[in-house]
Amino acid sequence: MFRIDRSTVEALHESEAKALNKQAAKKLELFKLDEAIAERHAELEALEKEAGNVLRKAREQAEAVLLKASEEAETIKKDAWQEGYQLGREEAQEIVNDARKARRDEMERFTEQLRQTRDEILSGMEEEIIDFCLSVAEKVVNAAIDRDEAYFRSIIENALAKVRREGRVSVQVSPEDFQRFFGSDTASFNVQGEEVVVSAAANSRLKKGGCIVETDSERADTGVETMMDGMRKAMGSAR
Repeated sequence: MFRIDRSTVEALHESEAKALNKQAAKKLELFKLDEAIAERHAELEALEKEAGNVLRKAREQAEAVLLKASEEAETIKKDAWQEGYQLGREEAQEIVNDARKARRDEMERFTEQLRQTRDEILSGMEEEIIDFCLSVAEKVVNAAIDRDEAYFRSIIENALAKVRREGRVSVQVSPEDFQRFFGSDTASFNVQGEEVVVSAAANSRLKKGGCIVETDSERADTGVETMMDGMRKAMGSAR
């Protein structure tokens, strides 16, 4: 009679349990990654809204200055006209004309200076706002990396997906990230359904969140700081 060995059954049950645990851990890792990405989007949207409010207030202040200057010019014209009228029509007309021309020239210079000052203020504020937003965004991304290893792995996996994985593939990170996320000179990543084994190394020139991927034919710098620099250049050229 055919008999099933008890140890064989227990081994099968244990293997199935391990497989289920791995699937559950992977789903939990993906769920946490989605939550972190959603939080980052919400924080960046709030920063963009705040930057828009700052720019709007700056424009309103600059327009208020121009309006006040225009009102002062009108007052000057009225005062000059009144003074000229009291001195006599003919003489007054000449005085008024000269005064108008002088005041007009003065106001044109003043208005042009105001426009230039306003443009300089707005341009400087836009640069500061961009730097501020990107600085905050970099801190947010690094904070996400600190909270969840999956976020840093996603940065490396995205970089591996963009290069031709020919021959030896290596990943360089900062000493701090190497100690935390690697600890050995090899690691594996899931790239578009393919398991990619890479050699890992610490690079003292890289900051936290930095990442360089190298193959036999390509080299890609895809760290957090590099991404922020790319965004800063793109925003600068779009203005």
